[in-house]
Amino acid sequence: MSDLIRALDLQDITLAGQNWGGPVVGLAAAMNPERFTGAVFSNTYLRLLRKPPKVTPYFRFANMPLIADVAFRLLNLPLPLLTWVQGDPKSIGRREKRAYRYPLRALRDRTAPLALTRMVPTTLEHPTIAELALVDRWARAFAKPVELLWGCKDPILGEAWRVNRNLLPDANVPKTSAGHYLQEEVPEDIANAIQRVLAADRLFTRPPKK
Repeated sequence: MSDLIRALDLQDITLAGQNWGGPVVGLAAAMNPERFTGAVFSNTYLRLLRKPPKVTPYFRFANMPLIADVAFRLLNLPLPLLTWVQGDPKSIGRREKRAYRYPLRALRDRTAPLALTRMVPTTLEHPTIAELALVDRWARAFAKPVELLWGCKDPILGEAWRVNRNLLPDANVPKTSAGHYLQEEVPEDIANAIQRVLAADRLFTRPPKK
């Protein structure tokens, strides 16, 4: 992603990241800080871990060799759990489930969700800790417009806005009754948050009157 940003010489970027998209685009911003002028984060986690994390049964299972590989491929995890993490389970209906399944039709393609799950740190020695440290440092130094648009009924990250607000104390924090996948429940709120950041960025970067 960083190579693409540099190859296209993108400037004045407003990033939007949810779940793993938060630290992913955050790392791209940390590697190209001068190119980013605004951010919208939703139900994600940007702070570097300072103490050993509490590993949930789901992540303990995902890190079990062989058995997790087979289960993720045969059961197409975590897709059967999508409605469980929503504020309104009906927000992911038959058509939405079909769309989420579409890129994971073949067994060989289902290694991607497992790989992403195993990228979640389970120890302070986890390989992704170094990258998360860069994201944490970038977020603490980022002084441009930011919104933390949150789905408070997310059983995974519903309270994580507090942690991210500590990193980004000047961020606006609109809270919603959505669950984990806000794009399925409050798409208009996401669009409005991006529009507000863009508008604030224009005010932020407008040259002073002579």
